[in-house]
Amino acid sequence: GRAAASDLACVAVVDIDWAAFAPAYTAVRPSPFLDRVAEARAALKGAGAGDGAGGGLRKRLAGVGREEQLRVLLDLVRRSAAAVLGHSGPAGVAAGRAFREMGFDSLTAVELKNLLGAETGLSLPATAVFDYPNPAELAAFLHAQLLGTDGGAVLAGPLLPVADEPVAIVAMACRFPGGVDSPESLWDLLADGGDAVSAFPTDRGWDATSLLADDKDQVGASATGEGGFLRDAAGFDAELFGISPREALAMDP
Repeated sequence: GRAAASDLACVAVVDIDWAAFAPAYTAVRPSPFLDRVAEARAALKGAGAGDGAGGGLRKRLAGVGREEQLRVLLDLVRRSAAAVLGHSGPAGVAAGRAFREMGFDSLTAVELKNLLGAETGLSLPATAVFDYPNPAELAAFLHAQLLGTDGGAVLAGPLLPVADEPVAIVAMACRFPGGVDSPESLWDLLADGGDAVSAFPTDRGWDATSLLADDKDQVGASATGEGGFLRDAAGFDAELFGISPREALAMDP
């Protein structure tokens, strides 16, 4: 009602989780705008009160040696990164692999920063994932911030030089409907005049009942029960292309 009666040119009605938004928005610099919002001020005050976030982690780190401290923090970074990317566990996040190669972008980088901030109680910069570009380096940075020590990252392995060779095509690959999984099988399909159209696949998680409803005017119904579909699309190897499981679900390869 107040929005409709106001003379403001642009009004937005939003439901904001201030406890999550305010600390994230002020991680890099203060926000005079949020200082005028009572809920935001309360959220920021609560985030820094008492033992707060990270208190239990600090106590755990205080009782062990440096190597174990780094291991605990590396495990924290890998678990948090796995949660953001959609992996089932930290095994999908290698300690020495660059975050960019895993599929992190600006949005998911902020999500990871927020998760780590909540766990450690640190006010991390929004660029932390890019400033410390792999889990080992980020864990070493957290170690230095939490314990005030010099945390040099331990590389996962030696860096190998790249040989200066001309580009060579060593293989070709393709996938098309009709079971085509190689250039040869594509040629065979075309040469034989084959038909690549098939019934709807059953491995995509689609609602077959709605898709194949008798009433084609029904919402979600398909006008046909056949099409050109890739076989085994559910087996898409996201890691091979440097794509996280979360991104793969969103892009629906």
